[in-house]
Amino acid sequence: MKIENFDTQYAHFEGEDIYISRAESGRRGYTCIGCKRPLEAVIQRKNPEHKSYFRHIIDPREKQSFHCSFNSKKYLERVVEKIIIDKGSILLPKVLKYPPLGSSHVPLLLREERVFNPSEIKAQQTFFLKERVEAKPSTEDSSQVKKKHIRPDVVFYGENGAPILFIEIIITHPIDDIKKAKLINLGIDTIQIDLPHGDKDELREIIEAGTNTKWVFNNEEFYTDYFSITGENRKEFPSINEQQRSFFQESSTCRRARIRELIQSIERCMETDKFLAIEKELGAEIVRIGELTTAAKSRLGKMETEQEAGLYSEFEPEENGLREAEKGERAESERIEAEQKDLEARYTAKTEKLREEESAIRRRERDVFGAEDPMGELPRRINAVSGDIDRLQGKSEKCKTEEDKISDEERRIDEQLAEFARIETRIYS
Repeated sequence: MKIENFDTQYAHFEGEDIYISRAESGRRGYTCIGCKRPLEAVIQRKNPEHKSYFRHIIDPREKQSFHCSFNSKKYLERVVEKIIIDKGSILLPKVLKYPPLGSSHVPLLLREERVFNPSEIKAQQTFFLKERVEAKPSTEDSSQVKKKHIRPDVVFYGENGAPILFIEIIITHPIDDIKKAKLINLGIDTIQIDLPHGDKDELREIIEAGTNTKWVFNNEEFYTDYFSITGENRKEFPSINEQQRSFFQESSTCRRARIRELIQSIERCMETDKFLAIEKELGAEIVRIGELTTAAKSRLGKMETEQEAGLYSEFEPEENGLREAEKGERAESERIEAEQKDLEARYTAKTEKLREEESAIRRRERDVFGAEDPMGELPRRINAVSGDIDRLQGKSEKCKTEEDKISDEERRIDEQLAEFARIETRIYS
């Protein structure tokens, strides 16, 4: 049933707050915890599906302008917070390591349920990441709400003043994946207590029994691998609590939220005064090191120049001697190269001259002997002359009268032979 007209299930009666289940029907002096106006108890006895409630008694003339700021959810959270703070401890549930999804293995018991007594308990503390993963309570106002990280209902502190356990009170809305991601990023153990609307005594019994208390995040469970637990440390837990398992199984939405929260945490860290101071110091140190490096390079260059000058002065005579020797060798090489070029020119000129003389001799031989090769023609001419002599001797026996003529011919032949001999001598000389 939807309760309208600012109806509620809690009222103030005879100096204490009561739940509707303890009230009697009618107007019996009940007043609103928020606006202090009188209330009327409406008890639904005929239809058990309809919820009983307290109804404000309002003058019809102010019905349109009436407003009550009482919030039963926030009221119930304050009640539970006070119960936990007054008790000073909380019963923590068993810590179980569930097998991977799809596995037939049973959960493993990591830690038995136990009563946890902190050094200090506070309610409604706001936490955010200031430096790396250090969680600190927020002292910022609402204008700085963007920096707020998470606000658990109850916080347990250890002896060193650091938060060691968050308690979330669940009345209507369960913890979503985004909030779970924030808790994982903070790395602080967190439990939730599912509570119905009820009387203080009923709520106290539920909290003390621990029946509705579940782990939202536990470091021991989170960082323990199911298959890495040794056999002697395994304690099997036969039943599976699906609600508890769903908290320990990280969804993709939760993982994305964790990554987003981690990025935002890093950005917040980079915006802190400490980080900016460190960045400024590093910048100044980089400038100082740059100046020292420049000065060191300048000194090194000066030392290298002085060292080179000292080496040059020490080996200058040897270097000058080598330079003069190199200069002499270069001059001698140039002289030999010049002589070689002159010899090549003279050889070329002499070769051309001999070729010209040879050509002239060839022309004279051709003119005299009528042949291109006089020496090759000479044996043939000698054979021809010998044949002529033989013929002339034969004729001399027959023609004595022609002896004078033959003698002249022989003389002419002798002259030709002499001329041939002279030419041969000239050729072979």
